Amino acid sequence: MKKLFSILLTVALVAMLGAVVFAANPDTKFKAVNGTAVVDGIKDEIYTAADAIPVAVTEDGEMAGTAVVYAAWDDTNMYYFCEVTDPTVTPADACSSNYQSDSVEIYFSFEGYSDDITTINAGQYTIGPNFSAWAGRGGHWDNYVADAKFAFVMTGKGWDIEMSIPFGSEYKVAAGNEVPFTVAFNDDADGDAARDYQPMIATGQTSAWSVVDDNYNTLIFSDVKFEPVVEVEEAPAAEAPAAEAPAAETVAEAPAAPAPAAQTGSSLLLFIAVATAVGVPVITTAASKKRK
Repeated sequence: MKKLFSILLTVALVAMLGAVVFAANPDTKFKAVNGTAVVDGIKDEIYTAADAIPVAVTEDGEMAGTAVVYAAWDDTNMYYFCEVTDPTVTPADACSSNYQSDSVEIYFSFEGYSDDITTINAGQYTIGPNFSAWAGRGGHWDNYVADAKFAFVMTGKGWDIEMSIPFGSEYKVAAGNEVPFTVAFNDDADGDAARDYQPMIATGQTSAWSVVDDNYNTLIFSDVKFEPVVEVEEAPAAEAPAAEAPAAETVAEAPAAPAPAAQTGSSLLLFIAVATAVGVPVITTAASKKRK
């Protein structure tokens, strides 16, 4: 019985060790936020809710530039926004080889780990500033590159590039799904269209262009849904009622001037005097005295 127990324990330990060896890099899982981005080379607000993915590990010396990548997803597409610090950019007229010129490469596999990226539902999508078309390989790339989109913007520190890659009909995305993936930055440090460095997310990923192995990172299609902040305009404050004009003051009218009193005595005497002077007989109303 003890011997059987020992055998079972040994088998379990071997299985556990095997799981550790072939599992994805445990410290490099990154979340893509749920939502739709506008592919125009300008960082949408949606990416602020996604994990920042540093692309800054190189195995061939000190690099001149680095990149930070953000990911999002909706029902039909993956979205990637890459902020690249790059002091020297490959001139447009020198971009004869895509992976030798300044560019980023997105790798992923919708079929888990495999020895051959080119024949399965996996892809390597390569694009950079001044590019006129995608480069890449993989079964997914062959089928869906025609529907992928990109846009770039030159910045004061280098360049930003944004892309959308369709999931395709063979893969059913859902919140919580995890896929092997990684990102590389091809750095033409002196602008001569010959790659000098290739920073990636983790060590041991230089064969990502052909092999999906345990050195790949993991991208999680998070159930965190980006909800844009809607600014509600406040209703304008009600205006205070206009102050009523003060009531007009009533101005007292001046009393009418009294009519002039009738002038009888003095006026009559004046009349009699004038009439007498001119010889006009005057008849008065006074009673005449009778002669005796």
